[in-house]
Amino acid sequence: TWIDPGAFALVGAGAFMGGVTRMTVALAVIMIEVSSDVHMLLPVLVAIMVAKWVADAATHSLYHGLLEVKCVPFLPPEPVSAFSLDLLPVSYVMKSPVVCLRQRMTVRELTDVLRRCQHNGFPVLRDEPLPHQHPQHHHQQQHLQHNPTAAAAAAAAPSH
Repeated sequence: TWIDPGAFALVGAGAFMGGVTRMTVALAVIMIEVSSDVHMLLPVLVAIMVAKWVADAATHSLYHGLLEVKCVPFLPPEPVSAFSLDLLPVSYVMKSPVVCLRQRMTVRELTDVLRRCQHNGFPVLRDEPLPHQHPQHHHQQQHLQHNPTAAAAAAAAPSH
C-alpha cells in the first residue's frame, strides 16, 4: 500500500510536539533530521503549524503553565494602564528636582542617592564624551550635568 505508518507517526509526533511546545521551524528541522527524509518537510511543517495555531487559540503553552505552577510571575505582553502612557508628558511622572547619577560614582555616593530618593529611575550622565562624538556634544553633556531639569528632558526624549 502507499500509506506508510512511519510517515504518519512522524507527522503526528511533530504535530503533538508543536502543539505542546509551540516550536515551529526548529521542531520541523529536528523531525526531518530524525527521519532523514527531506520529502517529509512539507507535511511535517504544515502539521506543526496547524497544531501550533490550534493550541494558541485554545490555551497558553506548557512552559507558561509550568511558570504558573512554580509561582513565577508572568507579565502580560502589554502593560496594563487606565490611560495611554504615550500621551503623558514627562513632567507628569517626573520628580523635581531631578536626581542624576554620574557614570563613575563611589558606592557611598550611590547608596546615599538611593537612600535619599523614593523612586528608582535616574538619568546617568557620562563623565567624558565618547571618542566618536563631536566636541559640541561634550558641551551639551556638561550643560546637562549642571542643569538637572534639562538632563531629565534629554533622558526622556526618544533617541535616534
